[in-house]
Order: sequence, then structure tokens, then C-alpha cells
Amino acid sequence: MIAGSYYLTPTSDNFFQLIPLKKILYSKESKYQKIEVVETNKGIALILDGLVQIHEDDEYIYHESLIHPTLVSVDHPRSALIVGGGDGCAARELLKDVDIKEITLVDLDKDVIEVSKKFLKKINEGSLENKKVKVVVGDGRKFLEKTRNKYDIIVIDATDPIPSGPSLLLYSRQFYEIVKSKLEDGGAFVTQATVFGSNQYTRIYSTVKKVFGSAICSHSFVKSFGDDWGFVMATKSGKIETREKDEVELWIKSKLRKTPKYLNGETYAANFSIPNEVRKKIEKGSKIIEDSEALRAKTSEASGVWAFEK
Repeated sequence: MIAGSYYLTPTSDNFFQLIPLKKILYSKESKYQKIEVVETNKGIALILDGLVQIHEDDEYIYHESLIHPTLVSVDHPRSALIVGGGDGCAARELLKDVDIKEITLVDLDKDVIEVSKKFLKKINEGSLENKKVKVVVGDGRKFLEKTRNKYDIIVIDATDPIPSGPSLLLYSRQFYEIVKSKLEDGGAFVTQATVFGSNQYTRIYSTVKKVFGSAICSHSFVKSFGDDWGFVMATKSGKIETREKDEVELWIKSKLRKTPKYLNGETYAANFSIPNEVRKKIEKGSKIIEDSEALRAKTSEASGVWAFEK
């Protein structure tokens, strides 16, 4: 929603933020969602269905927090699958790991991919045209169901689960079971999980834990999202532990082609620090997200930002 020289976007069911707007570079309704690229006072932003996906000013905080803690948990990862991530920034971070040899990126919306190639090339560093990256236009869930391949890393970098949104079936128990079956032994999985500590976050965490046997929470504050953003990580083996700060520093120096802007041993540890109030919620557990609920939400006209908040 445009309000004068600002872009008004929700950050949760109860809060909105105004983003200073210089220029609208692109605006189109694709088959799946409304795609907008805008120029703000702090760089380019990609907005899907009114929600900020990428902001040049701080997107690296989100993507480094999503990708690198997962990479460091796997010994010599060679193959990775990204479901979503059509903006190319998750692929950019995976390409920094010297062990990664091939990345498959599956995004539902061809228009998002093409727009990102045109407007976000400086931000994603041309990752969508890198020879190690195979871009597939299609349904990520159906791709996983059909592929015979297994991966060392699987990343769910999908849009948020909003009522009637295109990514609802990427947050259910049945989907996570498919994901687990496509991981190599020793492999790891991570999903973006919306606002850290929200009811929806707790439900995503509980659903991942149900499937994998254990899961781990992490979070980082992303200014352009206007909130503390949550991630949930798990491994094929069901065993998962965080690394020591000095281990992370050594890994960065020995395994990454480029030093991260945000992530180091200290920020890695901070991402896994869980406040007591959130710890109580996740330890208590929450209602598992099933396909049946996701399908109902797909045809829902309910108000509110989040589909699985209740």
C-alpha cells in the first residue's frame, strides 16, 4: 500500500511500518502474487504481496543467519537444494562455501526469478546465473516428491504462510517428512519461520521437531522486516548441536570464500540465545501444522497476516 512518499507494509498481525520511498521500479501481478521492486532511501527492496522480502540495506543479516549456521553443521556439504529463494540471495550465501559444488533452486514464480535477475543482480551477485546453480521454475514440494536426488543441505526460503498464499503447503508435517526423506545421511535442513516467538513460529518449530525428533531455534533482528526473525534447523540424524564461537571463526576463515558482513562467532552464538519466555513456549509445544489446515488456509478469506498464528 502506498501512502504518500512511504510504503506501508505489515510486520505482523498488530504492527505496520513505513518505508521511505523514492521510486517504484516495477509493479506487476504475477500468476501467484503481486511483485514490486522499489527504490528506498537505503537501497532497492523486493516486496511480494505487500511484505518485504529483500531490502538492500540489511538482507544479508537474514540470509547469513539462514544459511551459514546450517552449513557449519554439515561436514563437507557438496549439494544443496533451495525451495523458494527466487531472489538469489540464499544461493549467493551457499556459493561462498568452498565445498559446495551444486545448488538446485526451485521457485514457483518465474516472474520473481526474472525480476531478481534484472533488478537484484548487484545484491545477489549474479548467483542466479552462476554455473553451479540450476534454476527450476516449479512447485518446490512437487519437485521434492518426484526427485530421486538427495541433498546435504535443504533450505526452505519460501514466502511467509499467509492466508491464501502460495507457500502454505511448505510448512506442514507432511512436507517436512518429504524433506527428511531427501536429505543425505549427515545432512541438515533449515526453514525460515516468520516472527521469532510468535504463535506461528512455535507451531513451525513443533512441527519440525515432530518429524525430525529434535530441532533448534535461532533468530536475528532484521530491520526491514521490523521484527526479530526466526529460523528452525534440524538434521537427518535427529542430533543437532551448536558450535563454539572459536569453531565458527575457524570455519569462516577456512571454508568461506568471502567474510560475512554479519555472522561471526559472537553473532552466531547470539542467534541461538533464547529468552526465557520463548523457551517456555517452545518447550511446552504447540499444535502441529497438517496439510488439511494448510489447504483450508489456501482458500481462506480470513483477515490477518499469518495463516498459522492460532
